[in-house]
Amino acid sequence: MKTEGLLKEALLRLWEQARTRKWTRLTQVQLAVFELEGGLKLFGLVNATPGATVQVKLDGGYETAEGSTVQVTFEGMAKDFKVVREFLEPQRKAAKSACGQIRLTVTFHQGLALAGDEPEKFGEKLAKLGAGTIQIQATAEGGA
Repeated sequence: MKTEGLLKEALLRLWEQARTRKWTRLTQVQLAVFELEGGLKLFGLVNATPGATVQVKLDGGYETAEGSTVQVTFEGMAKDFKVVREFLEPQRKAAKSACGQIRLTVTFHQGLALAGDEPEKFGEKLAKLGAGTIQIQATAEGGA
């Protein structure tokens, strides 16, 4: 199942679609952010999700004030990405321009139960960021 839009709206649509399909738990949620700054911020929030493993894929780069360019590609686990993020944050802030896409794949060890308000709590935590357009894809167990 896939949806796209502003972060909060896309998450609400995702929960609604999953419940309509009578899914019981989401096993994995993939968040694709099409802007480097928002993706780096969202990583911090997603990575703090208890009971989950986060994988990161980054394709991006920046141009320095002097016109040099740097391209960065990363694919791996969140704990390894923390070092890359620590390097990129000050570089991005000092850059003349920066762009990139980050895909965060959150795998819930016990699943994200759809019966209660757990998805909404997860969504509210992420929506504090106020990220722009995002593409979300989810897989689940149970239901049709």
